[in-house]
Amino acid sequence: MADLRPDDFGEFFQAVHGCEPFPWQRRLLQEVAAKGRWPALLDLPTSSGKTAAIDVALFHLALEATSPARNAPVRVIYVVDRRTIVDQAHARAEKIRLALAGGDGVLGAIRDRMQSLAGDGEPALHVTVLRGGIPRDDDWVRTPSQPLVAISTVDQVGSRLLFRGYGVTPSMQPIHAGLLGNDALFLLDEVHLSRPFFQLLEALRTRYATTALPSRWQVVRMSATPGADDEEEKPFTLDGDDRKHPVLQRRLRASKPVTLAKEVKVSGNEDDRCRKLAAEIAREVRSRVAPGKSLAAIVNRVATARFAAAALRESLGERTEVVLLTGRMRPLDRDDVVRGVEDRVLAGRKRVPDARPLVVVATQCIEAGADYDFDVVVTECASLDALRQRFGRLNRLGDIETCEGVVIARADTLEDDPIYGPALGATWAWLGRQKSLDFGLEALERPLRGLAELLAPEPEAPLLLPSHLDAWAQTAPHPTPDPEVAPWLHGFQRETPEVRIVWRADFPDMVEKSIEEELKARLEACPPGVGEALAVPLYAARAWLEGREAPPVADVEGTRPPEESDDHAGTFVVAWRGDETRVVPPGEILPGDTIVVPSSLGGIADGNWDPRSRGPVLDLGLRANLEMRRQLVVRTHPGVLKQMGIEAPAIESDDDPRQTADEILDLLVQKDFVARPGKTRVVVFGTGDLAILGKRKKRGGGTTEENQGSFTGVTVTLASHLKGVGERARDYARACGLSAELVSDLHLAGSWHDAGKADRRFQKLLLGGSEFRLLVTEEPLAKSVVPAADRSARERARELAGWPRGYRHELVSIALMRVAKSWRESAHDSDLVLHLVESHHGHCRPLSPAVPDGAPVEVSFNAGGQKVVSSSDHGLARIDSGVSERFWRLVRRYGWHGLAWLEAILRLADHRQSEWERAQKDEEVEV
Repeated sequence: MADLRPDDFGEFFQAVHGCEPFPWQRRLLQEVAAKGRWPALLDLPTSSGKTAAIDVALFHLALEATSPARNAPVRVIYVVDRRTIVDQAHARAEKIRLALAGGDGVLGAIRDRMQSLAGDGEPALHVTVLRGGIPRDDDWVRTPSQPLVAISTVDQVGSRLLFRGYGVTPSMQPIHAGLLGNDALFLLDEVHLSRPFFQLLEALRTRYATTALPSRWQVVRMSATPGADDEEEKPFTLDGDDRKHPVLQRRLRASKPVTLAKEVKVSGNEDDRCRKLAAEIAREVRSRVAPGKSLAAIVNRVATARFAAAALRESLGERTEVVLLTGRMRPLDRDDVVRGVEDRVLAGRKRVPDARPLVVVATQCIEAGADYDFDVVVTECASLDALRQRFGRLNRLGDIETCEGVVIARADTLEDDPIYGPALGATWAWLGRQKSLDFGLEALERPLRGLAELLAPEPEAPLLLPSHLDAWAQTAPHPTPDPEVAPWLHGFQRETPEVRIVWRADFPDMVEKSIEEELKARLEACPPGVGEALAVPLYAARAWLEGREAPPVADVEGTRPPEESDDHAGTFVVAWRGDETRVVPPGEILPGDTIVVPSSLGGIADGNWDPRSRGPVLDLGLRANLEMRRQLVVRTHPGVLKQMGIEAPAIESDDDPRQTADEILDLLVQKDFVARPGKTRVVVFGTGDLAILGKRKKRGGGTTEENQGSFTGVTVTLASHLKGVGERARDYARACGLSAELVSDLHLAGSWHDAGKADRRFQKLLLGGSEFRLLVTEEPLAKSVVPAADRSARERARELAGWPRGYRHELVSIALMRVAKSWRESAHDSDLVLHLVESHHGHCRPLSPAVPDGAPVEVSFNAGGQKVVSSSDHGLARIDSGVSERFWRLVRRYGWHGLAWLEAILRLADHRQSEWERAQKDEEVEV
């Protein structure tokens, strides 16, 4: 393997980005490489290239990848509470990934070293955005040693870390928590925006870390606006060489003159107030529009942004382009908007003097970290630190000869604002006392110090106690009461959990409990994807569904929540929760849920959240599956086809579904909606319309997600599956740097985990319920030819096989292991081996599912040539079975996150082995 040295960092940076790193970036890499640890705080000004911390982290990982004493974490978690910045940080990480994939020289050396951790069949580096929890959309959760860059907001990563991942099914919550709680580097961008989350991470790092497992878990704060207490510790910051660097010097000394507009008096309801402010902002922007200029109008509420965009379009007409950009958009819609304007807003672009003017109306989503550069920024007043971030988008690189900033205030927010508290009014008063205002980095650096009352309020996180972690670690079942995690992410009084809304045109105008199974079948065939999901606060979604006027929605996580109504009667929705999907009223929507609603319900206007809009919403299911999962999923429902300009054919009960599918595919190909597909599979719904499914090209297909795990669409023998999972678990444990004893125990658990599938009834289930096929099958199976997406076929097979609904084969595995003695001779921690087996579908944390077996049978299993026999009437669901006591012993031994990490190693070995088996024997044809 090629040699790699810290001095090669500059060559790596040049190969990826086409320029040399700044002095501080080289110095940071040298320090991290020498000490094996990161500085606690990176105090770096805006536009100085803070996101290059990702480059440093990955290069450091490559340096240490082949060392048995590796300190560099394998997962880099970049956290920032602004959705547009999440996308831009993701773009940087993707640039690195693509360069590594196709490069040679130093890039090839880095790739090879990362590949040694990732393992065969996996990319050297995986990059993902944790946009929002969507059940069964866990492409980043692949192997425990996969080099990873994950870009996320506090809500998404924080809820996962605390075993309550928003939108993550309970069975997958331990895997997410285990991976994020071990072998991870957290880079907190603009830490002043997320102080409670930092306090949570510090508590986990300092008070609740385990010594039983390798410690490679670090937390780094990065900020252009440090808080007052940050001065107590020595930060990593710019030095003299940085300030002399010609590029950084120009950025630091760039002038950003700012003027104050008048204070806007408002009255009436919230919409009237937002309209009045929007009109004044539009007036300030209009007077500064000129050819070749790009202008930004930044406001504090989504409604104000909508009204300002409408006012500007009406007054400016076609001669100026006006776009609306907020975080309250579906990612696919937002991507379309950004692609359309980025060549006119990105820093470093070539300006065209006579080009059509552009106005971007936005919320806080672009204020921190976005690499946008405007000639003019007109902004609603906020706290001083927020304004500094917003004017970081003004003359960002210091190469604009004339630029201008304007601040305007809404009078009724000056005393106490729901987002910025009293800091907004204090900032407005302070600005008014200044003889001149310049928001240039050096010009504002000294005045900013010591003005704590002008900074956004920093709520404190509650004290984290072991009892909280004990409660959250219980994922199956969740305890009662179950502490809500939001206060530890955003502080008391600022816990505003979000939900994600997906619109579907094949849903009826009224969702009812009576058609729950039909709607679940539709979502099984075409699962919701992150690209089509719009995030809004839970209170706003409930108000919308209940027909109430929603309080104003900001574009930051953790704002002060409004009072909610106790009456939650309203429109029913589908809460997509994997196997636990339900039709629920508004009051039963949970934090982090993905809810699916009819397209006819409205809720989006101009691509943005608008609860007053009643126009039908475009169904993005086809596009989301093609772009996010790389799978063709065509639904022939008239509502879906109508949105694509296709008239749905009349389908008779005796029509051939395949012929109908081919006719519709021909129409879609003619209209360039899809490329010509190969062979596909057809699912027929009860109403006669179809889902046409192609093969999923993106990695996926192996899972231990509840009832899906055994239905991969291919037959696999039990013996070969157990052998493969055991070997993968062993290899993953070694790559994670675990002790030889733990490596051996994980191998042993993998070799036994599915032994309970030898139950004759389960074998019949895997064979579609056929007694004849069971009689002629030579070896016990681990996987079924029945595909996971065919819900009706799975249920029919279960009934024919006589397998009790909800009965767990992994408990039968434990019953067999209690009889067998050979495995105990090689086990180093028999408690751990048993727990890994019984929890490999996410159960027994801490209780076993209580499912009666009305007709118990004798189960026989061949354990390495020794016949082991036990009854399926094992009693392991009893409260005194020892399952719960074993769980708590292991939690105390390995820690809350440590035990979850060990579980994740085995479960991901099962996932990837199942995926590999499907790829080897897949009977479907590539789309």
